[in-house]
Amino acid sequence: MRTSRTCRLVPVSLVATALGWAAGCDTSQRQQADESPSSTVSTEAPHPTPDHVPPGTLAQAPKPDPGRLTYDSAQRKLTLYDLPVPSARWMIVVPPSTAAVPVVDGEYEFPPMVTLDPGQVTVFYTVPNRRPSPGVTLREIVDAASARVPR
Repeated sequence: MRTSRTCRLVPVSLVATALGWAAGCDTSQRQQADESPSSTVSTEAPHPTPDHVPPGTLAQAPKPDPGRLTYDSAQRKLTLYDLPVPSARWMIVVPPSTAAVPVVDGEYEFPPMVTLDPGQVTVFYTVPNRRPSPGVTLREIVDAASARVPR
């Protein structure tokens, strides 16, 4: 008997809650309409909405220096420099995957079965409470290394 009574009471309580909510919304809209000035231009400054994103996230980390990154094509190994922020993390995107993979210990060795397109492999880093840095491609890293070699 309790089960059937409970089953009947649940929909009734949901309907009552919905009606109460709708009536409350309607009342507040009527109060706002009655309290609003007759002109359409408001003289009050709008209330600022609280920003749910901390201000630190608005800044973007600087672009990595491709001259400090090295790539050894014989070993297929990318070596990264230490970031100044201890909680920062290097990330790498190797197509066809679109997901970034974290780099551990400052080195990343590309798997032998992956065909690399240096113009498509991207390296960037993340810093907490900031947007990720712009990416540099493996091509930019190789070009920066060849520009450092004296001729």
